[in-house]
Amino acid sequence: MGAESDTSEQAAPEHGAVLGVDLGVNNLAVTSTGTFWTGDEFDHWRREYQKRRGDLQACGTRWAHENIHSVGRKEEGRFKQTLHRIADEVVREAYDHDCSVIAFEDLTHIRERTGAPWEHTWAFTRLYEYVEYKAEKQGSDVEQADPKNTSRRCPDCGVTHPDNRESESFACQTCGYENRADYNAAKNIGLRYLRRTQTGGGEGAPLGVRLNSGTLNVNGEYDSPAEDSARTGVHAESHECTRGVLKNAVLGTMTPSPSAGSTVISPTTVRSCEMSQQRVQEELYVDQYTLGLVGPDQEWAGTVADGGTVTTYTPPGCWGPMVTPSFRGGHEVTRPIRVDGAEVGDAVAIHIRDVEVTSMATSTGSMAERGDAFGDDPFVDHRCPECGTTWPDSVVEGTGEDAIRCAECGANASSFGFEYGYTVAFDHENAVGLTLNKEGAHALATDAEKVMDIPDNARQHPILLYEPDGMPGTLGRLRPFIGNIGTTPPVTMPDSHNAGDFGQSLIGADHDYGIETEADLEQRTDGHMDIPEVRPGATLICPVAVDGGGVYVGDLHANQGDGELSLHTTDVSGTVTMDVEVIDGLDIDGPILLPAEEDLPFISRPYSDDELAAGRDLGEAHGVEVNEAMAPIQVVGSGATVNDATQNAFDRAGTLLGLSEGEIRARCTFTGGVQIGRLPGVVQLDLLAPLDLLEDGGLDEVAREQYGL
Repeated sequence: MGAESDTSEQAAPEHGAVLGVDLGVNNLAVTSTGTFWTGDEFDHWRREYQKRRGDLQACGTRWAHENIHSVGRKEEGRFKQTLHRIADEVVREAYDHDCSVIAFEDLTHIRERTGAPWEHTWAFTRLYEYVEYKAEKQGSDVEQADPKNTSRRCPDCGVTHPDNRESESFACQTCGYENRADYNAAKNIGLRYLRRTQTGGGEGAPLGVRLNSGTLNVNGEYDSPAEDSARTGVHAESHECTRGVLKNAVLGTMTPSPSAGSTVISPTTVRSCEMSQQRVQEELYVDQYTLGLVGPDQEWAGTVADGGTVTTYTPPGCWGPMVTPSFRGGHEVTRPIRVDGAEVGDAVAIHIRDVEVTSMATSTGSMAERGDAFGDDPFVDHRCPECGTTWPDSVVEGTGEDAIRCAECGANASSFGFEYGYTVAFDHENAVGLTLNKEGAHALATDAEKVMDIPDNARQHPILLYEPDGMPGTLGRLRPFIGNIGTTPPVTMPDSHNAGDFGQSLIGADHDYGIETEADLEQRTDGHMDIPEVRPGATLICPVAVDGGGVYVGDLHANQGDGELSLHTTDVSGTVTMDVEVIDGLDIDGPILLPAEEDLPFISRPYSDDELAAGRDLGEAHGVEVNEAMAPIQVVGSGATVNDATQNAFDRAGTLLGLSEGEIRARCTFTGGVQIGRLPGVVQLDLLAPLDLLEDGGLDEVAREQYGL
């Protein structure tokens, strides 16, 4: 094949721009603006799940056979989440660069062209579909263009030659232009679509192919914006930080990025990544976590639109962080999520759409403290009992309760063991769990991280390592929920202590997060509730104590009886999908829960038509008008004891509704009650509230939507 030139003579009309997208194996997607989404993580997890299936097949047990199906579901779920995240960023890239069209290479026969395995071709198709429907919301079109020779064609001189591409590099044999082959293909895909629209004579045809700075017109000529006139380099293209990858259209040396699994193209004149955290996204995926803290000094995970959707992938809470001595709190929650438009004095409504458990087993039980491994608080101020290192790094050696050791001196550095513990394996539908004997618990402990599905970015040790084997053969029903979810408090505190009961241990504590008085604890936002009704179908309304709200999620549980009587339950990894909306001017100091209707106590469910009809008859008979406009609400209270928590809930309900404590008590007795979320001190105060009393804060519309009133 010889060299061919296809430089066009047509001029481009004055309209929008095209974002070209190339798909591949090493880089899943590359845009003409110079953003690369590496395929390393995708390949890693593809191999990892293949190995898990192989290990389970080799095991040969019935439990292993059933869990092969579970592994497949988790694999597909993880990949879909990754592709949703990439799709969000591609669409955002188009929006930020004023692109009216996103042009992909034609997916027909892509497997034959690229040599990609079927998993990648499945991913290419899903990614295209996700971008297509997400882009429609932004007002952009998604099209396909003929990919023939796009990685071999020179965008400068228009010459196509088979020797122009060598592996991942492009070097024009005619004019000397050099660049990355996949980036070069992305520009050519955009250019090919642009020329197709010109020859087709369509109205509103795009202006050019968008680069990181400026555009390529239909003739392949670079058009520089006025503000970029001082820039130099190939097409004067710069680079910036996106998804941990430095993007740069200028050919450079490939070097490791500070972000694991990503790649840097140098030279590196880098714009701050803080801008990407402030981009408002309709859909946001979060898989970054704090080291056991919540507060205004924690790094933001990103910004979601008011009315947008958040998906989180979280590691287990409680036991894993508890036995990992580098943690400052008892959980490993997500970094805070900024909700666009949320300001102090507002509230954020979190509509929980889905919770999916990704762990296959866990260990739990009641705890025994190791007094020489901490100062005032075993959840917070860890120290090595041998060398005295505070919050020491740790390593795992073997299994059992002495497996977690100080990286400095090798001593057992964990603050906790089990007083009474047990290990639970889940069926592949996560419907039931079964406690295991000594042999079964040990078998899972030897592969603890994989069995618990500890996320890549998590820093905890899996509690399965402890291999407890209490009450073997006991079957329990599973119903997953979220133990710690809420908004960021205005002061930094351990995530597990963002509640009125656990927070008591901060009073007078001699560590970095200690407080002086009970009044200081009023700044909590009560995210750590352990209320089993905080699950799919529920709406949780949380106070905004810092601008942006700072929504966070963690401490997923597979099940729990009311009260969490062991103080701990079945901690699991998993995903949570939720919609968020800002309620302007609803100034509350603690959560309000609107459970799924099936989770409401009988006495506080919305009235049925038959009940209302009977009530009207009674009203006529006794000369009183029935207040039919009532909605269930649960006001969450917390305190040192159940009585203190109930009083806190009375106070919050009275402030919310403008009623006396006496009337609150009466309404709760007649139309509700009190439920224990967690001992020693988290409760839900149930009542049917008049909708006219909810109107002032804007709660009436949320309640109407929740219960179809």
